[in-house]
Amino acid sequence: MELLTGATFNNLEEINHLEVLNSSTSPVFAVGSAKQLVLRDVTVSSSPGAAPLITSSSNIDLVLDRSRLIGSEAIVDVLLGTATIWVENQSFISTGVVTSALASSVDFNCVDPNVNILAQAGISGATTVTNLSEADKIFYDNASSGLASDDVQGLLTK
Repeated sequence: MELLTGATFNNLEEINHLEVLNSSTSPVFAVGSAKQLVLRDVTVSSSPGAAPLITSSSNIDLVLDRSRLIGSEAIVDVLLGTATIWVENQSFISTGVVTSALASSVDFNCVDPNVNILAQAGISGATTVTNLSEADKIFYDNASSGLASDDVQGLLTK
């Protein structure tokens, strides 16, 4: 599927089983409030001179599941807030497709050891790459348990 100038998605939550070529000179998916976007079995590339496919001025969770971000143009541009990019199941991010502004943060969470993230020289804000352990992959919310500890390990040692 080729996305041309003028294409926009406002409430996009998931893209499955597509090859996407971005040719738009304006962002196609602009995130203004906290959002999660899942790309499952998707390859995204941008034509020369295309604007980033995804721009974010808020917090965004981007999940790449068996997906690839490839090409020579930016695909994700984080203007403000934190972008947490979950990379799993043989997903691949090529060089320079993620960019960010100084007031932003980009965190790559590698869920599996079989993912590949190449250098992202266009990131001006803070960035981290974390290889998650099996324990890190389990979300635990203590808010409703009534327990005094903030984490399971701390609870077990009390």
